[in-house]
Amino acid sequence: MVALVVAGVAVVLVAAVPDSGGARLTARGVVTAAAAGCGLGGIVLAYDASPTDAGVATLVVARVVQAVLLGAAALVVVRLRPGGPPHDAGSAGGPAGAGSGAVRSGPGRALVLVVVGCGVLDAVANLFIQAGLHSSDDPSTLPVMSVLNALYPIGTVLLAGLVLRERLTAVQATGIVLAFAASVGLALS
Repeated sequence: MVALVVAGVAVVLVAAVPDSGGARLTARGVVTAAAAGCGLGGIVLAYDASPTDAGVATLVVARVVQAVLLGAAALVVVRLRPGGPPHDAGSAGGPAGAGSGAVRSGPGRALVLVVVGCGVLDAVANLFIQAGLHSSDDPSTLPVMSVLNALYPIGTVLLAGLVLRERLTAVQATGIVLAFAASVGLALS
């Protein structure tokens, strides 16, 4: 129980970033955070409720549902944007680039490789979550896996430090240390 509480505190500390821009708590931010939390918690509950002999079928179904929901959300956002869907002003109503001589280039090869790599790593992470949930019949497995899953912001913060050279604050560093301590405590319990 102590490790679960420490891990929860660690998540809050890692996510705490002083904002000199004066960002305020808004209803939209709270709703978005609640929806994201429900989504992350919901997928863990779905993996836990899936039959142990389902194999990767659960992961495939989850990916299809996620793709449909994300696609629908993207369409809604594009439609609600002022001015409607993006279009090429030089095309006089024709297809993008038609008549304007503009040549559209697709994403760079490096970007495609990064996106594919992220997708593969995310799928592997979800596979490990499902395997961890089905590794034991102990009722404490679900809360432990849920808390460990909630520690994912640590990876984002560490990557921001490595790739973008962002500096960790003392509060974030404390959160990372507490998260590792909580993970060890959960592993040993």
